[in-house]
Amino acid sequence: MANSYDVRIHTHGTFDASDEAAVWTLPLSGYVVKSGDRICWRQTESEPGGGLGVNFTNGTSNAWVAHDQDGNLTNIDNAAWGWHNRCVDLSPDAGLTVAGVWIGANDAAPGTWDMLFGDIAIFGTDGTVTPLYWRDKSVGLSSVWTNKAGPTDLQAYVETTNASLDMMQPDATTTYYQGDQLGSARMLTAAGGWPLSSDTFYPFGQEAALSSSVNHYKFTGKERDTESGLDYFGARYLSSSMGRFMSPDPDTGTLIHILNPQRWNMYAYALNNPLTMTDPTGKDAAAINFSGMVAGLGHEGILSISPDGSAQYARFGPAEQTASGGWGLDEPGEVQTSTTLPTVQFGANGLPTDASMAALKGALAKIENVSPSTVRINYFKTTSQETANLNAWIAQQKAIHAKYKLCSKNCANFTAGGLVAGGALTQSQANKLSIDPNAMFRELQQNCHTEQTSSTIYDSNGNAISTSQGQAHTVCN
Repeated sequence: MANSYDVRIHTHGTFDASDEAAVWTLPLSGYVVKSGDRICWRQTESEPGGGLGVNFTNGTSNAWVAHDQDGNLTNIDNAAWGWHNRCVDLSPDAGLTVAGVWIGANDAAPGTWDMLFGDIAIFGTDGTVTPLYWRDKSVGLSSVWTNKAGPTDLQAYVETTNASLDMMQPDATTTYYQGDQLGSARMLTAAGGWPLSSDTFYPFGQEAALSSSVNHYKFTGKERDTESGLDYFGARYLSSSMGRFMSPDPDTGTLIHILNPQRWNMYAYALNNPLTMTDPTGKDAAAINFSGMVAGLGHEGILSISPDGSAQYARFGPAEQTASGGWGLDEPGEVQTSTTLPTVQFGANGLPTDASMAALKGALAKIENVSPSTVRINYFKTTSQETANLNAWIAQQKAIHAKYKLCSKNCANFTAGGLVAGGALTQSQANKLSIDPNAMFRELQQNCHTEQTSSTIYDSNGNAISTSQGQAHTVCN
């Protein structure tokens, strides 16, 4: 995540002697240091002589004792202007309780100084992260502490800047998301490499512990509304505490017969399987029937379609037909795939347009060397994760080189397996399908409905003046 601005803590003051100090304490107390803990931050200053220190409840401090990775004292950075990523090992203080973490100037040269701090966090070897400051628009700093009466014009505040000089510093503007298998933001790391925050989510997205991070992109990478706590999925909102969408599936406006029982609940998230599935904008699958092939018995293949309109066709058949092998009775099998298909265009109802369906049939007919009039399609609405599962299953089947058996392991059986992998059918439903490709098409047809597309033309006042009917498509879900 690269922002077009930086947010940081700006401290400022004027010293009249070289041994003066002015520091402000960040809101942290009661933290018990563990072996392996580190505290990291970024800083830049107009004059060398500032940094960060940790005070403990036993009266000690790591200031003037601990050093960063470059050998500088934790409270004295020797560089001027230019962000310096700094980390200090807290292991020597393991077991001590933090009384406060402070930032500011120590032993800067007499005169006016400015010191900036950002991305401050403590993290341990056990994965825990304690953020102290990361791009917050406000921070509860304590009143300034000075060691003498000389310092003047002392200020500490949060500033947001998009000055060109700041934008040229990627350390000041870049944060990295570390996601899990679902795309949830489990950890955010600074450009310097240290973690700034961490999140653990329950299966449906509720946070195990509320995070103080300013990050709004949480469960599966979707934006979480700060007021309602709901996750925005584009078409509707998900309540992670209830594990349900707050409105029904908008696809129910089409005449789609629901085959998978997990789809009967129109408020359900990811077919009630949130550990492996997500539910972003839908992708689709289709069972393709070529009715005139194999002496009238037909042939089946499967098609996966992505939201961008790209598609993949997969078919299963004998690797090489020979008379000695019985022409597919029991021979080495082969999965063939093709992605050289026309880009699918979707209508307002989420289904392919008439022109796209016709183009698909033409391209598929060319692949199988048959007439487009013999190509028939059972169309299934699926989720993004289901289609990803289908594509992974196709790749797996392509790699294993399974045997082709005309009466038990044929193209129809392959297509049914793909529909199960893609979540369109349950295994028990697939087991009841015929291994005769044309018969299988008819069985799927009985569990589907016809979707009649139409378009309406409106005048300048918004009044409907004509309606045209499109072609009828068979759709299933």
